[in-house]
Amino acid sequence: MKTVKPLDCKAGSSGIERPLFSPGLLLEDEDLTAGVNYTRELSRLLFRSLFGCGVICGLEVKGELFCKRQQLRVTVGPGLALDGAGNPMQVTKSVPLATRADCDPLPDTVWVVICYRDQPCRSREVACSPDADSQSVKTRAVDAWEIKLYGDPPACACSCGKKPKGTEQPLPGNCCEDLLEPAADAAANNTEPAADPNAEPDPCDCYKKHFAASTCVDCGCSCVLIATVSTKVDTKDVAIDLNLPDDIETKADSSVRRWIRPVLTGMCKCRKAKAVVPSTPSGTTEPVIT
Repeated sequence: MKTVKPLDCKAGSSGIERPLFSPGLLLEDEDLTAGVNYTRELSRLLFRSLFGCGVICGLEVKGELFCKRQQLRVTVGPGLALDGAGNPMQVTKSVPLATRADCDPLPDTVWVVICYRDQPCRSREVACSPDADSQSVKTRAVDAWEIKLYGDPPACACSCGKKPKGTEQPLPGNCCEDLLEPAADAAANNTEPAADPNAEPDPCDCYKKHFAASTCVDCGCSCVLIATVSTKVDTKDVAIDLNLPDDIETKADSSVRRWIRPVLTGMCKCRKAKAVVPSTPSGTTEPVIT
C-alpha cells in the first residue's frame, strides 16, 4: 500500500475549548463554565456561518403618532432574530416604545433596532469561612435584548435593502458585508460594471456573499435593524381641522431588514432562472426555474 505524503503541513485550532474530565479530578468553577461555553460558542459559530445575521421570523413593527402628532409610539411584536455573533434574540410578547416628550421635533425617519445583551441574575451569597464577610455573586445569565429607537442611522446594525423613501439617510453599517460593494467602488475594482444609482436595488444582492461562502466571521455587531418608521404625514392630513384625530397610524418599512428565512429555504426567488430546453413549453421562451 502506497502512503501519500503531504507536501507541507501546518496545524492550528479554532479557539473553541471543551473540558476533559477524569476520575479523581478536583473540579473548579472554570471547568464547569468551560462545559457551558463550549456548547454556546459552537452554536453561535454555526448560526452565524449557516444563516448570518438578521430576522428569522416575526418582530412586526407598528407606528402611531400621538400627542397632536408630536410624539411617536412604536410597537414591536414577538419574534426571533440573530445578531452578528450568532446570538439569538427572542421577543416573547409585544414591546411598546415611545419617543420622549421634549421640545425637539420628530425626525422624518425613526430607526427601530434590536440589540443583544447578557443579563446576569439570581444572586447568591458565597463565603470562604464562617468568619469572613459574605459576598453576593450572580449565578445565572439570561440571553436578553434591548429594542432602541434612533433618530439617525445606528453606527452598526445588520441590515439590507434600500434607504427609506423621502430621505437621504444611508443604511447603517452593514454587518458581515452581505451587501455588494457600492457601484463606483465595484467598477474601480473591476468586480462588476457600474450600476444606475437611481435604479431599484436587487433584494437578492444582500445574500450573494453569504451563498458564495466568502465570509462567515463574527462582524462584531450585536444589533439588527428591524424596521424604519416614517413620521411624515400626508399634506391632506396636515390641514387644520379640529375633527382630525390626534392619534394616527404611520407607516413602518420592514424592507430594510435582512431576513434569514430566504437562507433557510434556499432562496428560490433570488436564484437566477435557468432555461431547461426539454422542460420549456413549446412556443414560449419563458425560462423554467429549477
